[in-house]
Amino acid sequence: MARPTKLNDAIEKALCDAFAAGTTIKNACHVAGISPATYNVWMQLADEGDRRYTKLSESIERARAQGTYERLKRIEAAAKGGGHATEVVERTYRVWNPVTKAFDTLQDTTRRVWTVEPNWLADKWWCEHVEADTYSSKTISEVTGKDGGPLAVAAFDYQAAIAPLAPRPVDDSEPPGEAASGMHGPPLG
Repeated sequence: MARPTKLNDAIEKALCDAFAAGTTIKNACHVAGISPATYNVWMQLADEGDRRYTKLSESIERARAQGTYERLKRIEAAAKGGGHATEVVERTYRVWNPVTKAFDTLQDTTRRVWTVEPNWLADKWWCEHVEADTYSSKTISEVTGKDGGPLAVAAFDYQAAIAPLAPRPVDDSEPPGEAASGMHGPPLG
């Protein structure tokens, strides 16, 4: 008998919310409380036509698309500018009142509103990432040898390079002593 699935509405919602936010499969699985291996099995079952998992797969794709759409709307709004930003700062002060001979509480509220200017960097980012084939910056590096010729490849003797690092055999023919033992003081024995 097959083991019951862990998939339920709460896990599906957690996965969809995480994917809509733009996270990776691994992080979405951790948020939902499942392993990436379980997620992969579910996606395999969806590909095989299991309706429970096909619904999950379609929900995840919709969530990803919705998240992408929301990001692109924010980028477009930043590029156009003209929006308004508001900052409200509220402060509370305690001030000594000599007439009442007690502290009075005063509140001060400051409100600043400003218009957001268009930001061409948002358009640049969109072009470079969405239309990457046409607009992305491409760097091509070419390495050549002297005067544009081919690189010269020299042979390297690895055995000779590591020979000094090899362990040395112990010479038992020399009697133990200061020279042989490397110790200071009179020889033992």
